[in-house]
Amino acid sequence: MTQPVQTFTFIPPGHSPTELKSDPFLRTKILQHVDDWIFREAERWPHPWRFLLGVRRLPPAAYDLFKAAESVSHAMNRLLKTLYGGATLQRDLIEEMQRHAERGDEAGAERLAMKELRQLLKYGLWKPILNSSKMPDEARREIESWETAAKRTLARHGQLNPLPLPHAKGLNPTACLLISFWLRWGENGEPGLCYYSDEALADLIVLLLGREGQVGLGTQTVYYRKIRQRLKLEQAYYREPLVTKVRRLPNSGLIEIELQVEEGTHRHILSHYPPHFP
Repeated sequence: MTQPVQTFTFIPPGHSPTELKSDPFLRTKILQHVDDWIFREAERWPHPWRFLLGVRRLPPAAYDLFKAAESVSHAMNRLLKTLYGGATLQRDLIEEMQRHAERGDEAGAERLAMKELRQLLKYGLWKPILNSSKMPDEARREIESWETAAKRTLARHGQLNPLPLPHAKGLNPTACLLISFWLRWGENGEPGLCYYSDEALADLIVLLLGREGQVGLGTQTVYYRKIRQRLKLEQAYYREPLVTKVRRLPNSGLIEIELQVEEGTHRHILSHYPPHFP
């Protein structure tokens, strides 16, 4: 069975290689020993993070950041699929297809492929890839048969005319927050969420979404860790997280984070909150 391949890297606004290099925190703490021209060169490639991961003799912290950046593209792909029912955070459809195929369950893998293809066609998102000169004839015929069968099913239910996509407000707010601020937080030198421990990350999300007191701390940490893991967002530290604690300052509404830096423990007031959050 053929396996879908992501042919480009999705980069959210403000998160290109050169924009990350210009971020005050990343420029001074993580990427200070990486030359600017390397980031400019990376942007000429369809997979800039793959290019940067292939550059030799860079600091380990830089490679950790590039892995985290690459994971954002895959996480965004998973999140967008939830708009048209092609996948859920609980089960990524492509991975399920691969697992079925590895078990020899070709019929199950084909059913899952058909499910996604019907949704793509239903919302006008299917872009035929049959003109690719690199695609084997067998794979081409397989995809053609899937497309024909999916159109036949949609026609039977009167759904051949593309529907408008559901509004993005229907997306999981936690997933949107994680993806949007995974690599960088703002323009004032605060670290992105990829540098938070799972406990600190859960505390921050609870504060931003106004969910204090709804469930216990341990339950919150497990829940938000699972969302991160389902999105497959890679953390950008090898051993110890940089941000270890988050709390709201009494009688102020401000959020304070605790950083573990070379000089020791440092407390910092977040000067920027994402739009639509407190």
